[in-house]
Amino acid sequence: MLAIELINRCNFDCFFCGARLNKIDQPRETIPNSIFYPIIDDAIHLGVSRLKLTPSTGEIFLDNEIYEKLDYIEKSKIEKVEFHTNFSLVNIDKLLRYKKLHIFISHYGCGNYETFSYMTQQNRAMFDRIEDNIAEAKRKGLHILVDPRPLSYDFNYDNTDDKTLPDTYKTKRDRIVMKNGLCGMLWLPRILSNGDFVYCTCSGKARDLPSYMILGNVFSTSLEKLYLSAKRKEMILEHKGGKYNDYCLKCNSFSKKITPTIFCLRNFSKMK
Repeated sequence: MLAIELINRCNFDCFFCGARLNKIDQPRETIPNSIFYPIIDDAIHLGVSRLKLTPSTGEIFLDNEIYEKLDYIEKSKIEKVEFHTNFSLVNIDKLLRYKKLHIFISHYGCGNYETFSYMTQQNRAMFDRIEDNIAEAKRKGLHILVDPRPLSYDFNYDNTDDKTLPDTYKTKRDRIVMKNGLCGMLWLPRILSNGDFVYCTCSGKARDLPSYMILGNVFSTSLEKLYLSAKRKEMILEHKGGKYNDYCLKCNSFSKKITPTIFCLRNFSKMK
């Protein structure tokens, strides 16, 4: 799987978001189609069959070219594309034409307006719009998965401003995850909306990513070259030997549940 962050903005302002996309000083960033199409072509050449278009941040439907991107994927050899959305900006009829989509709706508040408003800083009109969109999608037969996000949801709170978090959230964020061997997240690299190609899906949730976690940029270097780079192989081998850089040591998303597919192992053998 390849994770691609299409945009660095969201129309919500959730207090628990580690990226706080609407608070950052960076300009709005979106991967243009002129870059996105070659990325997909390279990914297919590498053997990628599955895409994730919202690794952890950004509202996908703020991208003005999103339907052109989905059209390109639909016509390609990619077998499956999944993404999370708050489902506030969707066009149900347009989405019905795609057969490869797996749409996960981040259902903040689980249908309770007071909880939704507290979590997202949005008003009643936005809440009603989302509930109406979900009802319409179900009525028209759009394949969706409503992903419940109650106030007690186990979010990842890395790099979130302490002043905005209740004490219970700080406790979850500060938990220590013991590490031993290779983190499976390294098999899931990620492209950020500014083109940076980073080691794993967890990288880049905050916008202060250290330079040593960035392999290069797809705006100037092909995805295939970055994907098969010696630096990426070196990081994987270091993890296998129990050696972790500072960023990985502080990460609380370490996982050994993710195991390499045949596709991953084949490409690992091609790394310089």
